Amino acid sequence: MMMFLVVLTSLLQPAWAGKGDWRKQPIDPKARVAGTAYTVEQFNWKIGLLSQNFGLLDNVQIGTQALPLALGIPNVQGKITAIQTPKFDLAVDAGIYFAELGRFSNTLGFEEGFDAALSAPRLGFWGSWVISKRLSLHFGAGAYFIGARGNVGLADLAAAIVTVAGADIEDELRAALGDSTDVFANVNLGMPQARLAVDFRLNRRDSIVLSSNGFLALTGQFNAGADVKGSDGVDIEGGAYARVSTTLPDTFASFTTLSWQFDWRRVNLRVGIPLNPTNPIAYFQVFDLYLLLGPSRSKRPTGYRDNVEVENPEEALEDEDTVIIEDQLTP
Repeated sequence: MMMFLVVLTSLLQPAWAGKGDWRKQPIDPKARVAGTAYTVEQFNWKIGLLSQNFGLLDNVQIGTQALPLALGIPNVQGKITAIQTPKFDLAVDAGIYFAELGRFSNTLGFEEGFDAALSAPRLGFWGSWVISKRLSLHFGAGAYFIGARGNVGLADLAAAIVTVAGADIEDELRAALGDSTDVFANVNLGMPQARLAVDFRLNRRDSIVLSSNGFLALTGQFNAGADVKGSDGVDIEGGAYARVSTTLPDTFASFTTLSWQFDWRRVNLRVGIPLNPTNPIAYFQVFDLYLLLGPSRSKRPTGYRDNVEVENPEEALEDEDTVIIEDQLTP
């Protein structure tokens, strides 16, 4: 963390110094990559507190999230901008989280251990429309698909019931289910999501961003019962099945924030306030800090930000971080 702050300080120094009036600097409507259809530029790194990404191609990025990874939850993320035009871009994004829960069995006091795993793939899209030099609209949809499967022995299940309810029913469980039986449970959940954001760019550096993300519903299938290990390698599962479809409470369904976005050279910072403070997820959206590391713009492949509108191209040429297209300099 200390090293991250040292690097940030060194990069902020030239960023705050700037060159000339902020209002005369060219505005890049595609500077923000998080929560849009835009990707990290080729051969560049996006190193942030919430996510870390690398630009494989000019329209393809891959990445991960370090915090779940540190907690033992491997994950991978990706985004591909399939359509790129000066005004409209469309991207597909996907990711998956995976957690092997059986390693926590001893910690939780299960002597026989249990076999359990959780996976959470997601799939969605982003559309980004540059309405004008200062105004952009970002919209999309997605869905999370959460699946979990677990098996636990009768002795451990009985011990858990004793801990929670104070009742020892191990003999009754064995009489009802048999000695060679485990208890299993399957859960499959789907959570469709709507995405919306509006950018109003005050100048090259500062923007006001209104972001709203919401889960539209929760649908799921649950089944649990006995896993009977029969003879000759035959396993039989039998139990109860339930299907659920419901809307989520407002506390968790929607999270909307109003933020100030700072995008200048290598430093990107977002600070805001949640408009529905009762939703704990909203607080992950009000703050983000990341650095863009890699080749300078002058060394990047042709095609980088070719749609940037520049009010004063001759003055903008003095900015070493600006790429101007030739026809913008033609009278």
